[in-house]
Parts: sequence; C-alpha cells; structure tokens
Amino acid sequence: MTGDRWYGRPAASRTPAGPMLGAAAVAGAGLAALAVAVATRRPALVAADTALARRAHQFAVRHPGVATTAGRLTHLGDGRVVVGVLTATAAVVARRRRWRALTFVAAAPAAGTLLCRLVRARVARTRPDRALRIADGYAFPSNHATNATLAAAVVAGVAWSEVPAPSRPGVLAGAVAAPAVVGATRVLLGVHWPSDVLAGWLVALTAVPAVAALARARRTGRA
Repeated sequence: MTGDRWYGRPAASRTPAGPMLGAAAVAGAGLAALAVAVATRRPALVAADTALARRAHQFAVRHPGVATTAGRLTHLGDGRVVVGVLTATAAVVARRRRWRALTFVAAAPAAGTLLCRLVRARVARTRPDRALRIADGYAFPSNHATNATLAAAVVAGVAWSEVPAPSRPGVLAGAVAAPAVVGATRVLLGVHWPSDVLAGWLVALTAVPAVAALARARRTGRA
C-alpha cells in the first residue's frame, strides 16, 4: 500500500509534477527580481520599505503590548522551534512507513535553508537601524520568515491528504497564518525590512514545490 501512495495520497489523486514545478518557477522568478531590486537599490522599493518600516516602528513604540506580543510570537520562526516541528513531522511519517514523505520532510527544508544562505551572502543587505531587539547577520531574506514558511509548507503538504476534505481549509489557513504572523513580527520589531520578509516567503515557496516536483517526477519515471 505505501508503495502506491505519495505523501499518503492515493495514486489516482497525486498532484502532477508540472504544476508544482511551475509554482516553484514563479516564486523563484519573483525572488530573483526582488533580489535584483534590493541589490541595486531601486528607488521605488527603497521608498516602500522605508515607509512601511517607519510606520511599523512607530506603531510598535506607541503600543508596547503589541511589541511584547511580537517578541514572543517571533520565536515561531526560530531555528530550534522549526527543527522541533519538522522532527515531530518526520517521526510521524516514519512510524507510518511513508518513506518518500520522510525524504520530502528532510530535503525541502534543507534546500530552502541553502537557498536562503546563498541569497543572503550574495545580496549582503544591512538591517534597519531602529530595531527593538538585537539581531545579527544580513537582512535579506529573513531567516525567520523562511523558516516559518518552510515548516508550514512541509507540514501542510504532508497533512493535506491525511485530513478529511472539510478540514483542509484549516490546514491551508494554518499554513498561511504562521508565516504571515512571523513575518509581521520581524517588521514590527524593526529587525527586517518588509521586502526581507517577502523574500523569505519566496525562498520557501521556491524550494518546497521544487523538491516535491523533482521527487514526483522521479517517482513517475520509475513507475
């Protein structure tokens, strides 16, 4: 039975590799365009980033409770939290002998993390200078936004076929909400420009479907 399933999904309902690869290509193109705009300091992007970051900073300063809450919620994108979530997911799929899903759980975050590091080193963007907490390293893309989106996308991809159809909107909502919340906290805390967060989302949305598509294509080729 497990040999005829992909991420727990019956063979007849598997998602073809084409749409997944297309989604990865669109996200990758968006990431590349954004990276070029940041690296070349396009005036429109700089102006938008500066205005949004200033408003977020002013809002956080005027509302200390919001800043405190943001400081707590931002930990959802911490590396140790994401590793814990992915480890738990891996343990579940391993117990169910879903070996291809286990490979996906390991490979997709690894690909996303590598892509994030490569882009960071290439763009080498500095962080905003009015942060409410200490953060080190380059700003673009946001590690926290990348981490949260990688974890959310991987968990949602594994869980999608395991839950009843009426529950799938909840899975999708959770997969969207977690990265959105983490991304918002990074801007509110002043440790990232808004485009850093957008880039983090795009990194994950490039890596996860790309890995899924490659694995799906490989499986189809063996069939």
